[in-house]
Amino acid sequence: MNIYQIENRLAEASKGYFDIGISQFHKVRNINWTSFQPSLGNLCISIELMLKTLIAKNCLRYLYTNLPLELEIKLTYGKEKNLAITRNEEIGLASFTFNTSEIDRCISIFYTLYPEKKQEFKPYFNLFSFIRNISVHGAFPGFQKYDLERIAFLAIKLSEILKNENFMIFKYFDTKAENENFLKSLDNERIKRVKEVIKEATEKAKGIDYSSCIDTDDWESYVISCPICGCDGILTGSTELNFHKDKRETSEEWLQFYADSFKCNECKLELLDSKELQLAGMEISYEIDNKLEKWYREKYNINASF
Repeated sequence: MNIYQIENRLAEASKGYFDIGISQFHKVRNINWTSFQPSLGNLCISIELMLKTLIAKNCLRYLYTNLPLELEIKLTYGKEKNLAITRNEEIGLASFTFNTSEIDRCISIFYTLYPEKKQEFKPYFNLFSFIRNISVHGAFPGFQKYDLERIAFLAIKLSEILKNENFMIFKYFDTKAENENFLKSLDNERIKRVKEVIKEATEKAKGIDYSSCIDTDDWESYVISCPICGCDGILTGSTELNFHKDKRETSEEWLQFYADSFKCNECKLELLDSKELQLAGMEISYEIDNKLEKWYREKYNINASF
């Protein structure tokens, strides 16, 4: 087997689990929410395999974690240096003799390959990372309907990426109409949820006669005033260094925080993704150039003056 067929085998496996999981999901939505776990488990397996499919297509070497150094070099520079992979090495890769990357590492690789998707997908991947092991290897002590819908949303959105990456198997879905209707209904449900949490937070804010202060010191959170009660609340997201070089080779760089969720511990306002933030009238991007020197110092151990 050609090792570059690995991505197609992973795609076929992920599509199989997706078809089972999404079909069960639509039945659960329409009939009985209590039998949710088979759908959740199959969708979680599908999501993991879809991530590994994209890694195999774009950077096969990073699909595995314990490759011999010689094989790592062949996968990285093989075409450039005309380095041949042996038959035994090919069999080892194709039969997954080597360990594949853990799920959190796969998610990090996805963010590197598709940085434009990070802000939209991050809260969904956070949920997926949290519930994946339980959904596949255990039993849920409780269940939130909205969580299953968010996992289904993530699976459908990932399947669209594979479709755009020309995996033909993802161009056809028996549940296409149901998937499209679900995405539309999820948008409506998101609007309804945001209205409800804003209303509840507004009622709680009437009893708040103080202004709380919060301080954070990490790159995945940012403190702002809550739009409802005025107390300090925390945006979660990611900080990215942006860089631009013009035709004159003059470079410009800036630090940006991209928000994907918000929580206020005082009025209890909680927004779960960037779309909910926008529905609540909140910004989802903040320039933090005042922390640029700290960024270089912590990320690259560079003492720079700006």
